[in-house]
Amino acid sequence: MKIGTQVANALATKTTVGLESTILAHGFLRPKNLELAIAIEKEVLSHAATPSTISVVEGEATIDCGETYLRKICMEDFAKTNIADLAVYMGRKRNAATTVSATLEIGAAAGLTWFATGGLGGVHRDDGGDVSSDFHALATKPCAIVCSGIKSFLDIERSIERLETLGICVVGYQCDKFPLFYSRESEFGLEHTASTLSEVVEIARAQRKLMRSLVILNPVPHKFSIEKREVEHLLASIESSATGKGKSPFILKKLGEHHNLVTANFNLAINNAKLASELAVFESEMYLR
Repeated sequence: MKIGTQVANALATKTTVGLESTILAHGFLRPKNLELAIAIEKEVLSHAATPSTISVVEGEATIDCGETYLRKICMEDFAKTNIADLAVYMGRKRNAATTVSATLEIGAAAGLTWFATGGLGGVHRDDGGDVSSDFHALATKPCAIVCSGIKSFLDIERSIERLETLGICVVGYQCDKFPLFYSRESEFGLEHTASTLSEVVEIARAQRKLMRSLVILNPVPHKFSIEKREVEHLLASIESSATGKGKSPFILKKLGEHHNLVTANFNLAINNAKLASELAVFESEMYLR
């Protein structure tokens, strides 16, 4: 594993924020993806934390930061890998962007505990039983990840049920309903909420002892939130032609053609990195220094 100097130094105080690279390599068109990568790093650094983007570079699991590294991920061709085929890209010495599951796998091995992403994978709406490998990683890694819920095109209710079945604790940060990625809330209420950084950190530290991840729900900022009905209308026009393993990338690509959705995704990703940074630094200052 290759760990950049700045990340390695920050690991000593646990002020790292693990970031997936799939959102950069596959979530946005060029050069918007590089703009996002730089904006996220700037946000994390502004809170005295260290951005730690995870990927596979020429077969080597890599955790690093800086524009040169980010430019490589954003401007070169990177495949997409989860924990199921991570070894293939490593063994064949290829470049690959990591999904949440692969990001947690690599990050946890390096000692990272705080992560941020846009939205999680989950249970698909059809009856095929397709469940994201993100859930397996969340059930087996002692991490905490800030997100804006499950991606909107998935089955939210069944995803929530699966999280509970797997023992993955879910806490809403200053919200009492499950967010819908592009939209601030759904009809599904949250059993557990937290209003302060201290509350979240205490829960994360307890969940870590159970060797499972904590999911921290952080809704998209108000001014970028989109009405649920608008998102559902777009999904209905896309989903009918999306099938198989490439279903999620296809839907995300089509959704990415809509400016307001891109703007929401862009800003919620930055906002989640902000909260993860605040949590990492708070824990470090209160317990680890």
